[in-house]
Amino acid sequence: MSEKIASIYAPSLYWFAYQYHRGLVTSSDGTTAQNLGGINPQWVRNQYDRILTNFEVELKLKIRQDEPAQDFDLLIGPDDERAIEVFTTSQDLEGFIYPQCLHDSYALNLNIYQPESRGKEEYKIKDLAQFNPENCFKPELESASILGQTLLLSGYVNTTPPDDIREL
Repeated sequence: MSEKIASIYAPSLYWFAYQYHRGLVTSSDGTTAQNLGGINPQWVRNQYDRILTNFEVELKLKIRQDEPAQDFDLLIGPDDERAIEVFTTSQDLEGFIYPQCLHDSYALNLNIYQPESRGKEEYKIKDLAQFNPENCFKPELESASILGQTLLLSGYVNTTPPDDIREL
């Protein structure tokens, strides 16, 4: 009854990375204390550059140096609008980044996706490797201030629904 899935439609990869940017952080063995203070725009740029370089994308990010409130966008954008930076890759993928500060931590967000287009929506599963060129989403070396990362891959599967809902 199992059906082999050969393709998907409109795949999308979401990357979320979290790291402390303020406060006192100790390592898991309790020996190293690191006192973090303020925003580090270069660290934020490096995180995005590390990934986007593999997609042949170069963005000139305008990152805040100040802390206007407890929770805020890290990118400087037009007034009263979300500070989102959009891009297109040489592989015809599209994406956006949306970094934020949440209390004492960075919350970095990147979404890269194959846009939906009629007649050209099919995407072979074997080609999903282009969403992670050179294994660019592999986490960096461990640091006491890194809170972790999450990767979420989504897409539409081309299967016919079963006649009986209990067979889903």
